[in-house]
Amino acid sequence: MPIGVLVNVLSVALGGLFGALMGHKLPAALKTELNVAFGTCAMGIGIGISSIVLMKNMPAVIFAVVVGTA
Repeated sequence: MPIGVLVNVLSVALGGLFGALMGHKLPAALKTELNVAFGTCAMGIGIGISSIVLMKNMPAVIFAVVVGTA
């Protein structure tokens, strides 16, 4: 059973549901800052894709950036 795929599907579904239900309660400034943080993380992943072996700690770094932004 592909555990990673199931976790990814559940994460996207629950995150989308949470965003749909609670997104209007977040301040506009936080929404803007989170968009910038996610964009920066996406660029970092895109740049590091050639050295994917060296990126084993990247999820922890992205989590720290998002929590720090929030």
